[in-house]
Amino acid sequence: MYIFTAFGSYISSRFAHRFNPLNIASYTRVLSGLLLLAMAFSPVLIIAGIIYVTRAVIAGFGSPSRTTVNVRGIDAEDYGTATSVQGVASRVAQLSSGASGYLMDYALPMPLLVGGIFQFASGISYKLLFKGRDEK
Repeated sequence: MYIFTAFGSYISSRFAHRFNPLNIASYTRVLSGLLLLAMAFSPVLIIAGIIYVTRAVIAGFGSPSRTTVNVRGIDAEDYGTATSVQGVASRVAQLSSGASGYLMDYALPMPLLVGGIFQFASGISYKLLFKGRDEK
């Protein structure tokens, strides 16, 4: 899947100058959440796989924009620290794998449903929280 994420990131680099990074970061997050919800209701494994690949490309497309928005305004000598701290957020999310095991005890698609709702909400809150920074 990292290949598809890298492909999305490559495509993003080609179109980065045409779009507002905050909008791309927010919209790709929302779309990733919606695709996660679609995976939960997918009746066939192959369809879920296609949705997952599409989601990986979209996540790769939005990742550079999220990094750009998150480190905007940081001095050049602090970029390494800023991107490292910013990466902590994605690593902390990986700790939720234990919770998904418990959710699967209730229903198999439950981790996808809960994760999709959280990711969808994060895309909306991302836009709302960073809008003030983008307007400056």
